Amino acid sequence: MFPGMGSSANKLAWLRHWSVWPVLIGVIWGIGFPVGALLVGSLTTDDSPIGVGPYSLAAYREALVQTTLWESIFNSLWISAATVAGCAAIGIPLALLLGLFDFPGRRMFAALANLPLVLPPLVGVLAFLFLYDESGFATRLTMRLFRLQEAPWSLRGPLAIIAVHIYSMYAYFYSFTLAGLDKLDFSLYDAARSLGASPFQAWRKVMLPLLFPAFAGAALLTFMTSMASFSAPYLFGGGVRYLTIEIFNAYANRQTALALVECLLLAGISIPALIFLQRFEGTRRFASVSKGSIRRQLLPSRLARNSAALVCTLVLVVLLLPPLMLVVLSVSDTGSWRTTVLPTVYTLGHYRTVWAKAAAYQPIANSLGMSVLAAIVAGVFGLCAAYMAVRLHFRGKGLVTGLVLIPWVLPGTVVALAVLAAYGTPHWYSFGQVLIGTYWILPVIYFLRTWPLTTRAVQANMEQFDIAQEEAARTLGAGWLATLFKVTVPQVWPGLVSGVSLAFITLLGEFAASWLAYVYVNRPISVEIASQLRAANLGMASVYGVVMMILMGAALGLAEILKRRYVGQNSR
Repeated sequence: MFPGMGSSANKLAWLRHWSVWPVLIGVIWGIGFPVGALLVGSLTTDDSPIGVGPYSLAAYREALVQTTLWESIFNSLWISAATVAGCAAIGIPLALLLGLFDFPGRRMFAALANLPLVLPPLVGVLAFLFLYDESGFATRLTMRLFRLQEAPWSLRGPLAIIAVHIYSMYAYFYSFTLAGLDKLDFSLYDAARSLGASPFQAWRKVMLPLLFPAFAGAALLTFMTSMASFSAPYLFGGGVRYLTIEIFNAYANRQTALALVECLLLAGISIPALIFLQRFEGTRRFASVSKGSIRRQLLPSRLARNSAALVCTLVLVVLLLPPLMLVVLSVSDTGSWRTTVLPTVYTLGHYRTVWAKAAAYQPIANSLGMSVLAAIVAGVFGLCAAYMAVRLHFRGKGLVTGLVLIPWVLPGTVVALAVLAAYGTPHWYSFGQVLIGTYWILPVIYFLRTWPLTTRAVQANMEQFDIAQEEAARTLGAGWLATLFKVTVPQVWPGLVSGVSLAFITLLGEFAASWLAYVYVNRPISVEIASQLRAANLGMASVYGVVMMILMGAALGLAEILKRRYVGQNSR
């Protein structure tokens, strides 16, 4: 019997298990001390080191009387709510169309509909800037077609933020709805029809209520992601106060205590959303009946099929235009792009600059090194956390596993400031070391940001295979290490690969935490893109964006190869 698997002889036997200590170390040093430093730092004056004092509630009083703070909270809430509504209005109908009906091009549309999920937020924002800004391609084309003297719109303010958010996040509703459809028992639909219900009534009264947990999960995830958004409000805010930007500005202005108070306020909004999300996910397991796959039907008429294909083509154009515009500008002399719809001079000079100059190539090398390192470590810790969550049973397990998920729900600005607060000055728990100003500050933050992702990915696979396989290996004389590498890891390999690849992709595009904590020697691609934009060097910014997309595509391709090798080996 595994430690903690119901043994009453020793209630602390679970502490001896191999999966527990890495998780406890990660929770204590990676989450416990930073969160504690966040709380203590909010009570410390700006000119005093955290943990030294004197302590006061001055930062709370200062924050709560500021109208700008309440304005930023209100803006963050209503913009996030509008983002949820917009994403639902696009993602749910698109998932129902592609999931329930067949028409020409459906498979291609379904494969590309999730494209925004693999584009980092900063790249999406950058592409939107070049496409829809006052001097962007779509704006200039509209002005040329309608003979306008001024841009018909402005990519600034709340509507611009919401538009970028919908582009980046509608895929949550799309993917959640498709997953919900795949779990539905369509015999319930047949039963409703046999009792006299029309197709519309059967869907409205029977099937759609079963999909509500999926809708709720997507809504909460979209809301949390929007609340944590940094790139879109930073570049397109146009003076609109947003809570993540207020935190950044307070920290940049050396109002550390105020920034930490604002971090706690944002955490107070995000963590309850995580709790609700977990409850809805638990509800979804009971509300959805896993009996077969989606029942897909051919649309009845040629007009309906052509109309569906046209709608999906328009959506596909909207999805592909931003990254395509990024590619065009990366091979353009942007100095020639003044009054024409597209640049008139094209060159590979920007790419030659990146590969020929060490200073230009360094951000790519930094991002690759830090992202690979953090993703692999997150994979190892994620395996341990998932095993502990699924296989072990002990009092307090729910608290530990919940703490592991906290960095996932908190914005990057909050996670970064918590780590900076904890490891910005020497303490006993940091063994007298300081991380601020060193290369390792970003890898630590990166690891914490993606540890929950790898944990969830591995846990999904671990819940699907029987513990009897591990017990059989132990019975035949295998030690815990042999059982881990010969039984457990092969069984969860697809989830582990998916989690690590998703972590790598997420970290390549991480901007908010990087912008707060980077130093020159470890500046990543995302920071370099922002720097090039500030210098009005659009070509170089585009090159870095294209390189980021290429690296992400390569990571996804490698992950698929590794997963297929696993499937091939296990099918023989």
